[in-house]
Amino acid sequence: DSEERLPRVNMYSRRTLLHTPSFSGGQPSGPSQPVTDGGAPGSNFDANVVMILAVLLCALICALGLNSIVRCALRCSSRAAAADAEPSRVARLAKGGLRRKAVRAMPIMVYSAGLKLNTACPMCTICLSDFEAGEHVKVLPKCNHGFHVRCIDRWLLARATCPTCRQSLFAEPPLCACAAQA
Repeated sequence: DSEERLPRVNMYSRRTLLHTPSFSGGQPSGPSQPVTDGGAPGSNFDANVVMILAVLLCALICALGLNSIVRCALRCSSRAAAADAEPSRVARLAKGGLRRKAVRAMPIMVYSAGLKLNTACPMCTICLSDFEAGEHVKVLPKCNHGFHVRCIDRWLLARATCPTCRQSLFAEPPLCACAAQA
């Protein structure tokens, strides 16, 4: 008897509640059909996931594009800085020496008392020994100073200047046409 006095409460599972037909006035509104208006919680979750994935994809594409632009800008700026910092060819050769091919191309002469050298005392200023008749010497074209072949070859591989007068073996190009006339 006491159980009859309590109102009956029907317990339904959550799944059952989601798929029950909607009631109007306590009467079913037709055959039982699932809700397809997009208002179901499952479809709303799917839309959110798709939206988040689309935003992440766009962010990834933007980040890759920005990365490419920055790398290109850095590469171009490092090339420009290297070009600005690189000394002229003549200064670089005077500082770093000649190539072996250029050193070998210089003419070799046999020393004799009649060989005109631009020096009061006929001696190699690198090894500080006197020239003897029949020795092979190289005479530098601009200053006409002479040296033993093995001495000057070693020197020219390290520097492109004369060991005696420090004159560069290469002429600096004039800055303008009027400087060449003066």
